[in-house]
Amino acid sequence: MWIQTISGRQFNLSNIEPEAICLEDIAHSLSNICRFNGHTKSFYSVAEHCVVMSHLVPADAQAGALMHDAGEAYIGDISTPLKNLAPALGDIENRILEAVLQKYGIEYARHRGLLKEADLRMLETERLQLMANPKIENWECTRHIEAFDVGLPSWTPYQAKTEFLNRAYALCITD
Repeated sequence: MWIQTISGRQFNLSNIEPEAICLEDIAHSLSNICRFNGHTKSFYSVAEHCVVMSHLVPADAQAGALMHDAGEAYIGDISTPLKNLAPALGDIENRILEAVLQKYGIEYARHRGLLKEADLRMLETERLQLMANPKIENWECTRHIEAFDVGLPSWTPYQAKTEFLNRAYALCITD
């Protein structure tokens, strides 16, 4: 069971191997996937989310922040409520992320708590800036989370891909 990526590779979803991971594939796919299943006021990609978050964490956690959603490049941005209904999807995403982290030698486990907190703060920031009705306050996962004081520029997919790759290279993440 495999998918074809933009680089022409076959990515096997049932036998995930670090050698099948490609930075260009990740950047391209994440730049074309809209957060919140597209239910935002303007296009806002997973790639942009990752780049912005990578600038908001300490230097030693930036590579992990940039790549924290890399698994979505191969399975899409599956909403947390759906992952809660179908936990196998989250398991597959986690296996892909583990392969990405292994391939690029990214230390993630040590920063897991910090990255989870930053991701929730990004979620609250995005909720307030991108959702049609940010006054809906019953998002349990962000109820007591403080948004980052940062504006979200809503890049085009091309801009998001370029920024993602530039950020990866700046953090010494290369194939």
